[in-house]
Amino acid sequence: MFGIIRALCLLSESDDRQSDARPHDWCCVLHLINSVRLNAIRFRPAALCLALAFGPSTATAGPITGLGIQFDRMPVGTKAYYDSTDNGKWVDVYTGKKRGLYVMKRYKGHNTRGRLVSTVYFDAKGRRTHYTGPRGLRVVFTPYDCDYQFEPCQYKIKIRGEAYVENGKSSTYTQSTKKEKGQYVATWYRGTEKDNKGGRLFKLGKYNLRSKVQYFSKGMQTVNLVKVE
Repeated sequence: MFGIIRALCLLSESDDRQSDARPHDWCCVLHLINSVRLNAIRFRPAALCLALAFGPSTATAGPITGLGIQFDRMPVGTKAYYDSTDNGKWVDVYTGKKRGLYVMKRYKGHNTRGRLVSTVYFDAKGRRTHYTGPRGLRVVFTPYDCDYQFEPCQYKIKIRGEAYVENGKSSTYTQSTKKEKGQYVATWYRGTEKDNKGGRLFKLGKYNLRSKVQYFSKGMQTVNLVKVE
């Protein structure tokens, strides 16, 4: 249905469990963190987890781009702690810049001694460009993840990793993010499947970090930013 991702979101802990939220961002992370065995991770093409749209290098950009993480204000070593309603816990650590991109590392649990879940890279405007994970996982957003700007935006997402059925293939998504009643509403769909939309609500906290995220589906699963230090 929504095919290759919003990719990671299509990760699952078992044959009976599937995700229907975006991977970036949180969906994918929740599954990676809660997976008992890495080899149990499998791709679920039917999940409603539509990844946000990303299109070719000609991706459409909205007039306002104020949703990017504010790394220029964030001290190296900053830690952001998160909890989710499915008992997931993790911490994101800002480690500085590498080859012109800002880098954050995500660890399972609320300490950096936990298992490294993913390494995420952001451009100069704080927009996610790609991330890596276990078993050779690499997810690339071209030109960037549209979750970090307003108005309609299109991008492509490509996932590589031995655990994924459609390894190396890419899909185009279209996303729109608007501000309503003090929070943001993001919706997305794959290709021309406008009737099969995914989405979530989110709020911004310190440094434009997502302080609260609620997915439209899966019982309004929620992710909360516990603290930043």
